[in-house]
Amino acid sequence: MKSDVLWSVRFSMVLVLASFAHAQTTRWEALGNGLYSPVPTIEAIVPVGNDVYVGGVFTRAGNVSASMIARWSWADRRWYDVGGSVNSNVQTLRLAVQGSDTLLFVGGSFERVGTAPCDRLAIWNLRTQQWECLTDSVRAAGWGGAVFDLYLDGERLYVGGTFRSINGIPMSGMAVYNLRTRTWQALGNFEERRDTVVRSGGISKVLKVDSSLYVIGFFTHVDGIPAQGMARYDVRTQRWDSVPGARFLVTDDVVAAPSAIVRVGDSLIVGGEFETLGEHGRIRALAVYNLRTHQWSELAGGVWRDTARSPVKYYAVFALHTDGKRLYVGGSFDTAGTIPARNLAVYDFATARWDTLESGTSGRVTAFGRDQSRLYVGGGFTTVGSNNLRVNYIAAWRLDTTTVSVTSTPSVESPPTVEQGVIRFFVDEATNVTLELYDLRGSRCAVLCEGWKAAGEHVVPIPAVARGVYFVRLQRGTRSMIVPVLIER
Repeated sequence: MKSDVLWSVRFSMVLVLASFAHAQTTRWEALGNGLYSPVPTIEAIVPVGNDVYVGGVFTRAGNVSASMIARWSWADRRWYDVGGSVNSNVQTLRLAVQGSDTLLFVGGSFERVGTAPCDRLAIWNLRTQQWECLTDSVRAAGWGGAVFDLYLDGERLYVGGTFRSINGIPMSGMAVYNLRTRTWQALGNFEERRDTVVRSGGISKVLKVDSSLYVIGFFTHVDGIPAQGMARYDVRTQRWDSVPGARFLVTDDVVAAPSAIVRVGDSLIVGGEFETLGEHGRIRALAVYNLRTHQWSELAGGVWRDTARSPVKYYAVFALHTDGKRLYVGGSFDTAGTIPARNLAVYDFATARWDTLESGTSGRVTAFGRDQSRLYVGGGFTTVGSNNLRVNYIAAWRLDTTTVSVTSTPSVESPPTVEQGVIRFFVDEATNVTLELYDLRGSRCAVLCEGWKAAGEHVVPIPAVARGVYFVRLQRGTRSMIVPVLIER
């Protein structure tokens, strides 16, 4: 009898352990109880150390009242309000380091941060836990404007959105703020011209590539030049121009504004709600623009759904993220290339194949963020993965256990270059960076920079070393590259 009872206990323990092991097979993680509002929207996710900052449209994070911006801590697995939060939508978050301060730039349609008036653009100082406002007023024609995207390049903060003026200075869709002089400057006049109607245009995303600034949004002209939804600014000549062949269409006569853009090597990948691209024919939601040849193509069959058979009558890409080896694509779709993919897909550049993160998400994906071990995904979904894990609009995918191909390939980002006594390097998104100099024997000569760097181009001086060939090792987050350089003195 005693042995029967012992066997029964052991068998029950095996069943419990087996159930537990099965429950743990998913690579998805919930961030507490997630986020809530009547119609939640997640627009931006920025990891910082053990914390994750999230911006969008929500009123509660977990069990905490948090309006439009919140912080998740992995240290105690709890949500926190950020400085009393803000009173309306947060559209974009960008991180920067200035001296001993880590700064989170926050843009959107709000008019107050904490208890202080602040119009559309503010900074949350992670060290002092204080807000700083960058604007007195951001206005559009007839109604309040909004900031949709921020891009930090050294001391220049590029600001895109829907506005006609900032602090009383006429500006239309695009501006630049100098962090050192604290001054604003207009950057082009964006318009939507439809038949005889002329309206102010807007910028949704900003990306700097070498000496060019690329923007996407809802506009047809910039500085009087026809430019359909995408334009390029030459920083050296300070002139705007169109991007050849950029004309995004839902149908032959319905124009679509692109929603997401990333750089991959010599190409830009643009996502949105489009089925064709002007004269280039069918390109479903994912278009590739070659910066050298100026040619457009579809990325591996695109992402899409059969709208004739589906109750959902559209498909779109809302968010893109790349680590140099893979492209993460988020939106509203059910197919990537030829494979089933529920609102979330991964394209591996080494194998030229689509893959999924288990069974994807139960609703649209609108934002990505990433740290060294996790990919953060936000959007209009409540469950993720094959086990339908309840997450409520934000989830984390553990990169350290993913089965997605991690075949080693050279980084598609620009390598460091040497010129006129300095080393220049590019960071595609804010991350920890280490730049080291080695001699031909493999001995480290110097640590040129170390710490958190904002997205954009960075310049560091070359130390006093003898003339000759050296190796520069650049570590960007989890990615690294080593390139030979010639130092002449």
